[in-house]
Amino acid sequence: MNLLSKPFTENGNYLCTWDLQEKIALKLNIEGENIPVKQRNCLTDNMLFGENSLFHVVPKEYLGGIYFLIDDGWDVPFGTNTNISKAPFGSLILDDKKFEGYGDTPTERLKTLNQKVKAMGYCGLGLWVSPQIPFENQKTTMADHRKHWCERAKWSNDAGVKYWKIDWGEHAFRRDYLEMMTQCIRENAPDLLIEHAVVHTPFGGPKTPEDDVAKKMANIMEVSDFFRTYDVCEPFSNTITLCRTNALLCNVQKDNFLYNAKGYVNIESSPEIAAGLGLNMGIMAYNGNVGACLNWQRLAPPMSIFDADYIKSDELLTDSAFFETSPVWWYNAKGQEISSTVPAITARGTKLPKVEADSLKPFVMASCNNKTKAYAVSTLKRCFDMNKSVVAPAKITVFPENLTAPIGVFGYYKTLCIEFEKAIPKNAKIYAQCLLETQAKDVTENVTIDGNKLIIDGKNLRLWGRKSDAIGDSEDPALILQIII
Repeated sequence: MNLLSKPFTENGNYLCTWDLQEKIALKLNIEGENIPVKQRNCLTDNMLFGENSLFHVVPKEYLGGIYFLIDDGWDVPFGTNTNISKAPFGSLILDDKKFEGYGDTPTERLKTLNQKVKAMGYCGLGLWVSPQIPFENQKTTMADHRKHWCERAKWSNDAGVKYWKIDWGEHAFRRDYLEMMTQCIRENAPDLLIEHAVVHTPFGGPKTPEDDVAKKMANIMEVSDFFRTYDVCEPFSNTITLCRTNALLCNVQKDNFLYNAKGYVNIESSPEIAAGLGLNMGIMAYNGNVGACLNWQRLAPPMSIFDADYIKSDELLTDSAFFETSPVWWYNAKGQEISSTVPAITARGTKLPKVEADSLKPFVMASCNNKTKAYAVSTLKRCFDMNKSVVAPAKITVFPENLTAPIGVFGYYKTLCIEFEKAIPKNAKIYAQCLLETQAKDVTENVTIDGNKLIIDGKNLRLWGRKSDAIGDSEDPALILQIII
């Protein structure tokens, strides 16, 4: 029996090239004045689509459900250096030196690029877009900008481009400008999805939902099909992402959305959060945790803010670390003590889980999919100076509403108690399947059934949630549980 029999479908996730551009540029010694220039210089036809391309890191079986999003550098010449000028960005014209022979018009070039992406197996093409007109000046009017974006939206529509990732640029923080771009897309490319964001440093962003930046995020999300919580880095990738997500969802108002904006949240590369709260991913790098989330979303597609209400606990938990050195070359944190405080328990479309622990508690998330009733629960590791990845197993009780819908379990537990509204029938069988495998096993004899409660030891969850041939602890446990009557 395979509990993952549903096919992959297009749901707004994408593989983003930006981090891959850095890794590939450094690995292949791409020329350039600095690392971002090298990153832009490696976006060429051969690098993206050649026989030995290093960009396509996601296994082929997943590609039919994700976009291939080509990031910063595809529409500017070789050697473009933002330290000198940001003016060239925003043309949406495929650079003819990087992509020779793609066609004579901007639409033809985009169409060729889209065809090459789809030939790789992806469901469509996504593009990084800077919110500005190339070489604009003080004489450039809003009417000029509107004309520019209406034209670019038509190009994308005619070429079959699926997704725009709007990022930084001259007008990145202006709600009125981003709203105008959304309006231009709706009028000229109704099927094109638009993503907006508020730019943050990797440890920056709102500290609480009351911060002004949290309100700015919510304000811009209201004209967004997808809103990206923005860049983070270890050891706070999950904690900062969860903090920004909480601040956003506490502020955004369903009644304020314009232009039929869809209202999905893209949390970038935190698959445990995407699975636990039913959110989208902008995949920067692939590992088994990402694969497990992609598989789970076959059963529980990401939900927009219109699909599920968000709730959180009053209890807060704080992660912290002191940095002897900077974690990445592009952000200086040396000598800083950094912390992030987040609600201990969050949920969408369901009750808050109950968490009991003798000492250290994990962050816990849960969600119930509004369409399929599939239920997910996820725990996050903690970060305490000097330990940057601490497992904090706890006794966790969750409350799915459907007795036979699949239950996704991510992370570590002391015990997991699944409490239903009705008693579990005596003839019920319990099946478990690692989210990276294709065969479920009957585990009925290894669980405790007590009326309406299904209780499972955390050691078994770890055993069932890893591939049978797994070596080491490179991937967190992730599995499906399902009651078969």
